[in-house]
Amino acid sequence: MPFFFVNITSISIADSVTKWGNTVFEVCHSLINVKIGANVQSIGLNPFIACDKLEEVTIDANNNRFSFDNGVLY
Repeated sequence: MPFFFVNITSISIADSVTKWGNTVFEVCHSLINVKIGANVQSIGLNPFIACDKLEEVTIDANNNRFSFDNGVLY
């Protein structure tokens, strides 16, 4: 678990990021919202496992690889 993420409440993934590893935000109990950049092409398994407070995932309009609907990231 990346300990420096534990208390973060919001994160915006830059357009320069193209992929994430597995469980990248694991156990970020304070995380409320995430913005996924236009160029993210690959997301590892269970990126938000145990993120109890996560309410919103926004995907850049130019990113056609992912969608977020009813609490599920596709």
